[in-house]
Amino acid sequence: MAAGEAGADYVLFGEPDAKGQRPSVEAIAERLQWWAELFEPPCVGFAASREEAYEFAAAGADSCWSAISSGPIRAALRQP
Repeated sequence: MAAGEAGADYVLFGEPDAKGQRPSVEAIAERLQWWAELFEPPCVGFAASREEAYEFAAAGADSCWSAISSGPIRAALRQP
């Protein structure tokens, strides 16, 4: 919330921590849905696979980034 209130251009959920650990896919999707419903700045999901990107898009992510691609997984946001 602080990032949104401080004028962030977007917020990212699901990125790995310093040890390479991430929250569960379900927890990331819940956080994306919560953010998308309440705040104006776009939310981005850090997806480890296309399947995760589809789930994050369904949860309300404005975009998905992945460690397995060179940029955002835009196709995931266009598919059901």
